[in-house]
Amino acid sequence: MSYKPSSLFRLIEELNRSIFLPHIQRPFVWEEDQMLRLFDSLMRNYPIQTFLFWRTKDEIKARKFMERVEWDADLSDFYDPGKSKKDVEKVFVLDGQQRLQTLYAPFCGAITSADNRRAEAYFDITTGIVPDDRGLLHRVQFSAEPLQLPWYRIADAISRDGQRNSEEVADRINSSMDNLNATAR
Repeated sequence: MSYKPSSLFRLIEELNRSIFLPHIQRPFVWEEDQMLRLFDSLMRNYPIQTFLFWRTKDEIKARKFMERVEWDADLSDFYDPGKSKKDVEKVFVLDGQQRLQTLYAPFCGAITSADNRRAEAYFDITTGIVPDDRGLLHRVQFSAEPLQLPWYRIADAISRDGQRNSEEVADRINSSMDNLNATAR
């Protein structure tokens, strides 16, 4: 057994490529509030514990992570027959499914809203100083409609802004915020 550190972004990128869930894993059960709290913990640089993985070539049904979280999903819809075969290497998540699915949804997918629509995650870039009434310092909201600044689409951190350095992204957002403030005056 070995310990291999990896960034969360690297893990998220490997979900449904080389990292899967074994069919014996329970369904995703976290509520939206738990998802928001995990994101807040990450933004506060709190530890979110380790993950336990199992690399195997055994014939075991491999289940994909949901690109769009559905709380009452039929799990058999997410099986990957090609990865389930014997002699095909795959890595299974044995501990950490709820956390990894929670991270996969805002960075690479969405959740299903109460009205059964695709809702993407947005981060309020003006938060981080004063906690809200739930104790969250960093505000995140899932929305079926695109949100404007000060909301930043979390999936853009990996897609649109994934190859940019943080200074470039901050400069672009700050310029946009300055333009909004100038227009509002």
